[in-house]
Amino acid sequence: MQYGPLWSLAVEEHFYMLWPAIVRKLAFRGLVLMLATLVAATPMLRAIDFLRTGEPANWVRLYTWFNLDGLALGALLAIRMRIPSFGRVQLGRVAMPLLIVGVAIFVLVLGHPFADATLSTTASNIASAGLLSSMLLAGTSRWVALVDRPFLKFLGFISYGLYLVHVLAFRFTDMVLSRPFAVLASTGKPTVAMLVRFAVGSALAIGVAYLSRRSLEERFLRLGFASPRTQDGSKKPRNAVERPDVLIRLKDAFLPDYQTIDIIGHSER
Repeated sequence: MQYGPLWSLAVEEHFYMLWPAIVRKLAFRGLVLMLATLVAATPMLRAIDFLRTGEPANWVRLYTWFNLDGLALGALLAIRMRIPSFGRVQLGRVAMPLLIVGVAIFVLVLGHPFADATLSTTASNIASAGLLSSMLLAGTSRWVALVDRPFLKFLGFISYGLYLVHVLAFRFTDMVLSRPFAVLASTGKPTVAMLVRFAVGSALAIGVAYLSRRSLEERFLRLGFASPRTQDGSKKPRNAVERPDVLIRLKDAFLPDYQTIDIIGHSER
C-alpha cells in the first residue's frame, strides 16, 4: 500500500518500542555516547546507500536506520534539559547556534549530490532542534503570547491524527471538487482554486483528526495514565499522582514566572 505518512509513523513506532528499554538499561554516559554515535553514523549510512544505489540526492530513504539522527538529536536535547544545572541560560547558548548551523549546512550542500544525500536531512534535523529550543525559550519568556496560542495547542492535541489523514483528506477533496477546480483554473482564477482546495482539505483533515482523537486515540492514551495502586492494593487517586522530581526541577528552572501546562494538561501557576 502506497501512503506516504505511514512510513514515518512506522519509524516513530520503532523508536517508541525500543527507547524505553534502552533508557532503562543504559546509564547517562552510555545514553549520550549511543545517541552521539547515531547522529554521526546515520549520515554515513545514507552516503553508503547513495553510492550503492545511485538514487537521486533528494530521494527519501524510508528505512529506519536512515532516519535515526533526528530521533537521536531530539533524545539528546531531552536528556540535556533534564540535567538539574541546565536552565534557560544554557538552552539559550545552543538554540540559535543549532538553528544557524543547520540552515547553513543545508544551504551549502545544495547542488552537491553526494553531500546533499548525506547531510541535508541531518542539517534539517539540527535546524529543527534549534527551532524547538528557540520556541521553548520564547514560551517561557515575556514573548509567551507569540507561541502559547489556543489554535496551536489544538493542532498539537490532534497532531497525530492530522498527520495521518491529511494526505487522504486532500486527495478526497481533489476527487470531489475536481470540476469546480477545473472551472476556476480555466477562467483565470487558479489562486482561488488553490485557496479553496487548501481550506476544504484542511477543514476535512482537522475534523477527521479531532473525531479520531476523541473517539479512538483517547481510549488508548488513557491506558497510559491508569491510576497506580498503593501498597494495600487500593487505587491511588489520580490527583495524588506525584510528578517526578525532574519535571518539578524543569518547571522551576524554565518557568519561574509564567503559567505552565504540566504533563497531564492541568493549568497551574
